[in-house]
Amino acid sequence: MKRIALIVMAGILFLSAPTAFANWQKSADNLGKKITVMKSFKGMIYAGVLDCTDPIYEKRTNSFEIPPPLYCCEIWRSCDGLFWQKIEDLCIDKDNKVAAMEVFKGNLYIALNSDNEKGYRLLKTANGITWTDLEPDFNRNLILCLKFFGDYLYAGAAKGIWRSKDGLNWKKASESIVAESMVVFKERLYAQSYRAIYCSKDGLDWEQRYDVSQLEEPKYVDVLAVHDRYLCLSVHKINKGSQIYISLDGKKWQPTKTLGLDSSVLVTEMTSYGKALYAFSRGQQGCRAFETSDLDRWFQINENGFGSASNLQISATETFKRALYAGTLNNNEGGQIWRYKKDDCLLEIIFAEEQEKLEVLRKCRDYLNQTPTGKDIVKLYYRWSPVVSKMIKE
Repeated sequence: MKRIALIVMAGILFLSAPTAFANWQKSADNLGKKITVMKSFKGMIYAGVLDCTDPIYEKRTNSFEIPPPLYCCEIWRSCDGLFWQKIEDLCIDKDNKVAAMEVFKGNLYIALNSDNEKGYRLLKTANGITWTDLEPDFNRNLILCLKFFGDYLYAGAAKGIWRSKDGLNWKKASESIVAESMVVFKERLYAQSYRAIYCSKDGLDWEQRYDVSQLEEPKYVDVLAVHDRYLCLSVHKINKGSQIYISLDGKKWQPTKTLGLDSSVLVTEMTSYGKALYAFSRGQQGCRAFETSDLDRWFQINENGFGSASNLQISATETFKRALYAGTLNNNEGGQIWRYKKDDCLLEIIFAEEQEKLEVLRKCRDYLNQTPTGKDIVKLYYRWSPVVSKMIKE
């Protein structure tokens, strides 16, 4: 059986016919223009959809008071990740945009930014059917993110961070931090702005942990994520690709080798799924998905743009029922959602009891991944490995 599998793989490496990477499956298409956020809640996965042209709006502008024009949003959900249904009975103004979702004390909270007098709305539901329109006072600041930490729900806004124990009564937790995203790492809350990372043990006293303003070349913080024992951070220079840093304590940061990531790759999303970390980039040839199991060597696991250059960016990710979901920005064909389910590695199946040979093959893979031609060979392996794995199991 091993010989047959190796012969099959040897033939595969010389195939050139383009086929979709087998682990990815289209979950939904033509959902507005952009999937802005996704969240799993009580056996369902929810997706916020921007239903108008959005030219990759950059949050890091000098003014957050006036949101970009032409907001028009919808909320969709699915119980299986394949059949999606629009929530029709939820009254959402045309000028709204779904900015964040979070689960807190048995309820799903959804933050909407809008062009109305307040600039935002906050909705709550316990069952996905009955919705409550909350009215917190954030001083007309747009809500950028929501995060559950300790006994509080935190809301990162354009001018400060608020928190609440019940979702109704909110108090200021920070006056000055502009939190574009927040994560929980080793019993501490981390807030990411476009120039710095902040940390708090109690949600009130904040300490700056990473600051790019002190560097010689201007850099921008794009993504903050947690994977295994590490806090992971992606930053980029103007007109250059991303560099990913990792930290065990949130204080000392170590750059990863990022082997396999081109110098032009701009990471817009990172998420942990299974035993691997995933990074998603945007580009004119289409969004790209990368996977790493050791935080040094990265491998592209999708075709550029999932086969369409119009899928410019992965704009939202979520894990639901043991699968990873990725939503795209696509102004031409409509936003799409793709589902990724990790299959067994073919080499691990073939050489399960021969670890030395397995390690040699992995080193060969890493060597190939350092050249353009080698990367194409590695891509073919990851494209066809799941198919051959299923053949061996059957």
